[in-house]
Amino acid sequence: MIPFSIFFKKELALESRYPLPLVQNLIISPMVTALPLFFVYRSVFATTTRDVAGWNGENYLLQIGVGLICHFCLNSGSYVLFNRLLAEWHSHTFVLLWFSPFPRVMNFLALSLSDILRALLFAVTITTFLFWKQIALIYFFAALALFAAFFLFGAAVGILRFFQQLLAPAWLDFVNFFTLGLLFTSGLYFPIGVLPGILHSVAKGNPFFNGKQLILSAVQGHFDLAAGALFFGPLFILWAVVFLSTVVFNGRITEACLKN
Repeated sequence: MIPFSIFFKKELALESRYPLPLVQNLIISPMVTALPLFFVYRSVFATTTRDVAGWNGENYLLQIGVGLICHFCLNSGSYVLFNRLLAEWHSHTFVLLWFSPFPRVMNFLALSLSDILRALLFAVTITTFLFWKQIALIYFFAALALFAAFFLFGAAVGILRFFQQLLAPAWLDFVNFFTLGLLFTSGLYFPIGVLPGILHSVAKGNPFFNGKQLILSAVQGHFDLAAGALFFGPLFILWAVVFLSTVVFNGRITEACLKN
């Protein structure tokens, strides 16, 4: 816990110096994404009888709200953590993370402690607004835990993206492109039923889509086990790749650290 507390104090001190960007990242940016969709869907589903691939006037707000939190938690890992690692590299302090006696992956996640708290605060606020007194407390906390799992998914993507940038800077940003492809078929902001047939089939195997379905099932008082397997399976595989990368590319990253 010592390295966690040290990194947390450092990141908190840095972010507290610039409160307006913090408010922008926490509140304004997600709302800019969600509000236009909210107004569009409110017009589309002006009558509760209209149904578009399972979305209707009774559930569109729930669908957008859950998708918004999932996307926010994903971005807090995939983009924010990636940029934090990149900043550490350019500041010549990444070497401290790499050669620390503590587990390397835990050191990377320690950089995201403030982002974890930000994501949880955002998730708690929106989840309370949407579901308070509508679901049992155990399912409320289960939904929060699943949002945290979305953050871990994004964090693994961010670490792998950083490794690719470090080891093969001339390559295309494959990790980011792959993530964008997953987001396109995730159904976070629109029903996957509107996608072409082949993409509809792809979406059903998308871990982001299944993670959202798992959360929706939780707020309805049960757990979709099939969706859980299709979400947590890729999550565990992705983190296994992260740990394996720190071993396989240990020599190359160590050499790059020494040259940096």
